[in-house]
Amino acid sequence: MQKACGFLPSRSYRSLFSSIDSTGSPIVFADFSWESLDQGIATVDDSGSVTAVGTGATYVVAASGGVRDSSLVTVEIATTLLCSDAGAIVHDTNIVADETWPRAVHRVGAINVDGAVTLTIEPGALVCLGNDAGIEFINGARLDARGRADSLIVFTAVDEWARWTRLGFRNTPSEASYLTNVLIERVYDGEGALATWDQHAVIVDSAVIRDGTGSAAATLNLPAVPGLSGITMYFAYGLGLPWKFTSNPVQIGIVP
Repeated sequence: MQKACGFLPSRSYRSLFSSIDSTGSPIVFADFSWESLDQGIATVDDSGSVTAVGTGATYVVAASGGVRDSSLVTVEIATTLLCSDAGAIVHDTNIVADETWPRAVHRVGAINVDGAVTLTIEPGALVCLGNDAGIEFINGARLDARGRADSLIVFTAVDEWARWTRLGFRNTPSEASYLTNVLIERVYDGEGALATWDQHAVIVDSAVIRDGTGSAAATLNLPAVPGLSGITMYFAYGLGLPWKFTSNPVQIGIVP
């Protein structure tokens, strides 16, 4: 068996395992049974196809004719994610329970996050929205999208022809929504990339919004947040202007 394999999360791979006899000659019609020792990292089906599930390492065991052997399977974070990647996670129905989107490619239609629930997006996730798609947070729903400086969360159009709408926030949730260390791009909507109503607090920090058109890059109707001295917004060339704020002080910078 191949003794070490590197896989990427949420993708399936055909088995590269083969059987040989004591002389090293291949056994052409060997029947195998398969087992993954940690199905939280990788699973294997009856044909030996391995699907990466979560990051880490596990062993895949093959058995045939009373002989067993194993291969170490390592699931690693991809260095670059693309909207065109095979194995993207598709979201095309409304979300009505708490949900977490991991670091992976997410293809998103026009959906609502509805009720007292939270959509959590993990650092490094690539969210690819289709034409006329957008995500609306309604009836107490909130977004928790907190990237890191070295692992941004990216919201973008699924391809060069798509024109997605916005992230919309309505109704006051129990806690604020968060957009930190994010890149939001290629939005085409008169209300902008972000739109809030009904005093839905959205805490935006270390965010870049770029390459969009519309009457406003964002329409923010935010209440003052205790302990928050202000919101820092970085403009990027190609933005639709102006921004509209009703909030505590806003600091504005320019990035290329």
